[in-house]
Amino acid sequence: MVKKAYKKLPSYPIVRMSIIGIFLTFFVYRLLLFVTNGDELSQSIVKYICLVSVCLYISIFLISTIRYVIQVQKASYYINTISPYSKDRLEYDLQMGDRLDDMYFTSEFLLVYQFQFRKKQGFACIPYKEISEFRINSRNKNVLEILNSQGIVLHKAIFLHPFDRRQLAEINQKLTSLKNREKCLRTTEGEQAIRECIAKQKIKKSLSGVPLVICDFTAIMAFLFSMIVAEYYRSKVKLMVAEQALEFTEEAFAYGVGKLLFWPNLQFYIVMYGAVLILMVCGTIFTRKVLNEKEDTGFERAQKIRILIFTVGEILFILLIGSMYTSDVHTWELMMQGFHLL
Repeated sequence: MVKKAYKKLPSYPIVRMSIIGIFLTFFVYRLLLFVTNGDELSQSIVKYICLVSVCLYISIFLISTIRYVIQVQKASYYINTISPYSKDRLEYDLQMGDRLDDMYFTSEFLLVYQFQFRKKQGFACIPYKEISEFRINSRNKNVLEILNSQGIVLHKAIFLHPFDRRQLAEINQKLTSLKNREKCLRTTEGEQAIRECIAKQKIKKSLSGVPLVICDFTAIMAFLFSMIVAEYYRSKVKLMVAEQALEFTEEAFAYGVGKLLFWPNLQFYIVMYGAVLILMVCGTIFTRKVLNEKEDTGFERAQKIRILIFTVGEILFILLIGSMYTSDVHTWELMMQGFHLL
């Protein structure tokens, strides 16, 4: 719609008048220069008159174009805020051509494709809920005034033919039917939005325990992986000490052993206590949601309680296995030994 509005810009009388006036002024200027050949005073007067005329045409063209562009951009902003269904309806309405000359009657708003210099004329995009009625201008029967409920003129549409009371009554009747249809469409869209919101709430409700389950699985896998890594590097250090690593110097050997002892054990402690902390925070948040949710059925509440019990059991499992592993292999002493070797 916006592209069509810009394409129609060169076809308006003011634009054509300005362009033709500029070329005509240039032609008259060249003609008068030829007629007044040798008379410098006359040529200066002609030059200034033609320059003022060209500036006047250019200013009219620029002011009208800027005002038209502003109106089109306002309409574009309004159209971008409507729903996708309404945009599809707008394309259909513009193709069907339910219009009166340059005034289109779309599903949700009145669209006026005109280009005029005055403020309340030209391009307009007015929602039907803001329009109360149409009225014929008292001075010019070719002008339709669009009024709101307070009787204020919102816009003026100019036509090539005059209107009578019968045509005005038909247009107002069309406006009434379009407003009623818009209310029905809006009610249908509202009901559809409510149904979609209820469906989203049901999906969200059914998936409420999924993030905690994912967190449980990730935490236990990270804990087991960190324990395997720490044990692997501890065994590697034992093998290096047994073989005495003759190809390394004493300083390089001590640095390598310290690195293998310190970093794997440090990441084991970070992962173990970090997983416990994250599970406690997520479990607390989930518990608050379970306690605050009053609309859960008995089955849903029992399922959420099972997830909480599993989370608590996982926290106890990580603490138990972690404490047993650290006490068996003396993880803290190995980590301190590695730190001193570094």
